[in-house]
Amino acid sequence: MAPISRHPEDMCASGAFDYDSPWKEALRLYLRSFMRLCFPVVERAIDWSRPPEFLDKELQQIVREAEAGRQFVDLLIKVWLADGTEEWILLHVEVQHRPEPGFERRLYRYNYRAMDVYGKPVATLVILADTDPAWRPARYEMVVPGTRLQFDFSVCKLLDLVADEAGLRASREPSAVVVLANWAAQQAGKDAERRLALKWDLTRRLYEIGLGKADILELYRLVDWLLGLPKDLEAQFRRQVSEFEAQRVMPYVTSIEEYGIEKGIEIGIEKGIEKGIEKGIEKGQVMACRQNILDLLEVRFGAVPEGARARVEAEADLERLRAMLRLAATCAKAQDFQIH
Repeated sequence: MAPISRHPEDMCASGAFDYDSPWKEALRLYLRSFMRLCFPVVERAIDWSRPPEFLDKELQQIVREAEAGRQFVDLLIKVWLADGTEEWILLHVEVQHRPEPGFERRLYRYNYRAMDVYGKPVATLVILADTDPAWRPARYEMVVPGTRLQFDFSVCKLLDLVADEAGLRASREPSAVVVLANWAAQQAGKDAERRLALKWDLTRRLYEIGLGKADILELYRLVDWLLGLPKDLEAQFRRQVSEFEAQRVMPYVTSIEEYGIEKGIEIGIEKGIEKGIEKGIEKGQVMACRQNILDLLEVRFGAVPEGARARVEAEADLERLRAMLRLAATCAKAQDFQIH
């Protein structure tokens, strides 16, 4: 599947690579897998026969006054319990990539505000994706004369998971691949050659652990997003993937885009015009992005929404197609895939 363009040069305002968007998308796509890997007790308590509901607008309304201008990887999700003791509960799931002063207090505020709005229990689950082994927040406590408040929340420290790297690499859980990709990005830092080697290793293993086509496509896209490369190394990486796919007769990931890139290079060489290369690359990306949108809609919802196929295939602007791809990955229902 064609990647959403992300490179090491794409930095957030704080100067760190923006891990937030791929993580939020990964949680939406593989929520149950993350629950199995990170919070197995919670996973077993949920009735997964009833699809979770992601309450994005509701979460924004709850937190917007306190955290105006700040962005976090957090999701508010309605789920039903398997034992029937409650009709439903809320999951507040957050991914934290760096130590944050007042983190525990902020989680407490989110918890009680959500509970106050909905009148339902709220489970706060935190994935600590930072690189500081000593930072392990798990409780907010306030003591004043006559009153004591203690708020405990569940924590999964990814450094603890990657300590068993062999187990993660052998796992068929999609969440394990995302955890390894996040760790690889942290390991590589600004070392582009190291990033290339780690990205190739993870991509190759998508095939070797026996995943199906749909998961390979999804996870390839997330790995590519987390482990962006400079253009020269990206071209080297795509050649490796194409050769690997050809050997396995499994052209899942780059065939459409790679064809467009190669044709563009051929045109540029023949005519001696650099513009030919650029047009060929862009054409290949447009073709790939269209197909990726349709594949993603079909994988997530079983069919492409009525009328969407024609509109996607008619779109030639790459930025609009990338926006459509993000919408296809994040919309809660097929009917929400509205193209304006």
